[in-house]
Amino acid sequence: GQLLSTLPAASSGGSLWSGAVNPDGDTIAIGGDDRMVQLWQPDGTLATTLAGHTKRVGGIDFSPDGKVIASAGLDRTIWMRGVDGSPWRTLQTAGDMRGIIFPDSDAQTMVTIDSSSTAHLRQWESPMLQTIFLDDDVWDIAISPDGERLISGDSPIVHVWDRDRRIVATLDAGQNTLFGFDYSPNGQLIAAAGANGTVQLWNPTGKLLQDLPGLDELQAWNVSFSPDSQRLAAIAEDGSILMWTTDGKLIQTIQGNKDLGLRIEFSPDGQRLAASSGSGALQIFQADGTLLHEIKGHDAAVFGLSVSPDGQFFASASSDSTAKLWRWDGTLISTFE
Repeated sequence: GQLLSTLPAASSGGSLWSGAVNPDGDTIAIGGDDRMVQLWQPDGTLATTLAGHTKRVGGIDFSPDGKVIASAGLDRTIWMRGVDGSPWRTLQTAGDMRGIIFPDSDAQTMVTIDSSSTAHLRQWESPMLQTIFLDDDVWDIAISPDGERLISGDSPIVHVWDRDRRIVATLDAGQNTLFGFDYSPNGQLIAAAGANGTVQLWNPTGKLLQDLPGLDELQAWNVSFSPDSQRLAAIAEDGSILMWTTDGKLIQTIQGNKDLGLRIEFSPDGQRLAASSGSGALQIFQADGTLLHEIKGHDAAVFGLSVSPDGQFFASASSDSTAKLWRWDGTLISTFE
């Protein structure tokens, strides 16, 4: 991991809480405690700094067509901007905003989560569509590929909601809290990961299909489907990574760096995996489990990991107040502070 540049971001200190890469992979947006939204080019050039929020920026996302930047803050506002940073609309919300995400197929609709364990489905060019009250804290959220359903929670019992405020499925893991969720790209499966070695496959109506073996009593924080919907991977608290076929067969057990495993992501071609940890280390594997690169990426836990849609880069975001953009060979492209 050769360090190419370290960038003095226009920040007054504090933590970085949100980041996103636009669909073309040529713009990175970050936000955090300094209340600003910064837009960076992959070569480390700061394109612009966008003011507007008066408190922490808790979530940022680009619309799937790349034409809109949405940012959500603890000041109870959502700012909608064009790609040049020009403000289009400011939405007032009832609660402090902790996150925001666009479905893959809909540039007009977004899901926001706030500090009152509430998820909102909104269309930004019209009034809010609906409010969905969740039963517990929100640790993770996943949206179905068609943008019609969402699942979120931090509880043994979590619900799947549709756009009509109806609970269309309930996932009941018994005594085991569920933390992480993912929809298969074909929309036919939901993966859930949680306490006491829980990794499960459910169908979209809430029928438990498989309890996946291999983690014993270890806690799993994150789960991710391969792009072809044929495999899924989970990362455990001891840094180990397990991979199964979607019919429940364990096909890989990879020993990571023996530190707290936090996030796992497939590359868009399904041939590589990126993993993050509580120590700040990043690991890149081939899909067969071969370790390609191990990088001392950050000085603290890496809670955010995202792959650019074109598959050329991946980004990591850490509680050390930095985000970094990487190539898959381990080369550091830029550091955003």
